[in-house]
Amino acid sequence: MTETSYESAVAIIGMSGRFPGAGGVDELWRNLADGRHGLREVTADELARAGISPALIANPSYVRTAAALDGIELFDAGLFGFSRREAESTEPQHRLFLECSWEALEAAGYAPSRAPGRVGVFAGCGYPDYMQRIAQHPLRKVASGPVA
Repeated sequence: MTETSYESAVAIIGMSGRFPGAGGVDELWRNLADGRHGLREVTADELARAGISPALIANPSYVRTAAALDGIELFDAGLFGFSRREAESTEPQHRLFLECSWEALEAAGYAPSRAPGRVGVFAGCGYPDYMQRIAQHPLRKVASGPVA
């Protein structure tokens, strides 16, 4: 390797993530090695409570599978400088991003508030529709639950 390639090198020294059926990267790897997945079948009662029409529930083509993440309501708003109201209106994926970023730094052996030098976080997520759902149903409690 040349000195030039060292200047542009990236080292992955900490990792974090939340996955359906796995609260972290280590649990995800164990699940994969054991042939377990994090998907679960959603019952007709759960679908009805969520407001899904009986006709759709009865449709044999309707996929009754969920890939939910556990603990989404456990976000520590104060740790990240959020008020409770700000945290409730923040996209759940954004809250998870903040938590996972903190955990990735910890996994790398750094205190997140005192990481040396420049630190980059690489992340990915699906399309965020949280704010659209809030705007469409301002009085309806969204599925993400309360935050601490």
